Amino acid sequence: MSKTFAFIAHPANLEQLKKFWPFAKIVPRFLSAFLAKIAFPLKITQAQGIRSVNGKTIQGSIIVCPLLPGQFFRPQEPSIRDKIIHAVQVAKNSGASILGLGGYISGAINKDPELAQALKMPFTTGSALSAWSVFEALYRAARAKKIDFQRSTLSIIGAACPVGSLCARKFSGYVPKIILCDAHRDDLEALKNKILTYNQIEVLIEDDMRKAAGKANLAIIVSCRPEENIAAADFKPGSIICDIALSGTAKHAFASRPDVTWIDGGLIKTPHQDIIQAALAETMLLTLEERFVSYSLDEDTNIDKLDEIADIAARHGFEVWLPDM
Repeated sequence: MSKTFAFIAHPANLEQLKKFWPFAKIVPRFLSAFLAKIAFPLKITQAQGIRSVNGKTIQGSIIVCPLLPGQFFRPQEPSIRDKIIHAVQVAKNSGASILGLGGYISGAINKDPELAQALKMPFTTGSALSAWSVFEALYRAARAKKIDFQRSTLSIIGAACPVGSLCARKFSGYVPKIILCDAHRDDLEALKNKILTYNQIEVLIEDDMRKAAGKANLAIIVSCRPEENIAAADFKPGSIICDIALSGTAKHAFASRPDVTWIDGGLIKTPHQDIIQAALAETMLLTLEERFVSYSLDEDTNIDKLDEIADIAARHGFEVWLPDM
């Protein structure tokens, strides 16, 4: 009998919300947040026959929780917690042995220990494979563009979140200067001190994400606050941007900047040549390994897990996806 996982995601925008819940098409836009609260989580697909290159097979369920990205930036409301718990119950009913958390759901659980305890099953946020995929994508893109890591400055927008923190710690062994940007300055100070404990590089903290974008030739966009936007014009000529933010800068915005390399990051290619999110891929890989334990949890995830999950991915034929340079 094949092992089973469940993965919970949420719509990236109102258009996706309407796709999953068709009745939303008749609801005015200003009521979209209310709509997300009253809709029920849906199991949208049963993924069967997911096969490793070594022949092992698993299956799983994809569940959509009706919450929009902007709702996760607001103070936690009971209705949001209830919606996540409801989605988890759908996952449990599907018979899953491990739960994957996509998008901003993982951040909500990281900030709410009681909610994490309420899951009562092993789970992963996919942060380790997401961070590894960003590192691998930027490394390969920089090599293709003949950009020397050892002479580069890296900006991480959304550095206080788990993936941002892992990226900062990983890259600190390869670049001489990192700029950390996020709304949570105390978290950035703690991250800066953690980095300097292991690597004596230059670490700056910048509150303005547009300024952070303009000071580096390498940039990672992990998350963007809804009230702020980054324009293509904010980036330095010849820079490389790896964007894994659900509500981040759209690729089409860079049509006017052919000098800038934009990477849709955090993506993994499966042995079947499907392109999926790294968080989903990590959930699949742990299921293939039958490692039904909580794995990538928060910003304090052991940095060694990046190399470990990369080795597991290679063992099963999963690889980081990168567009042709």
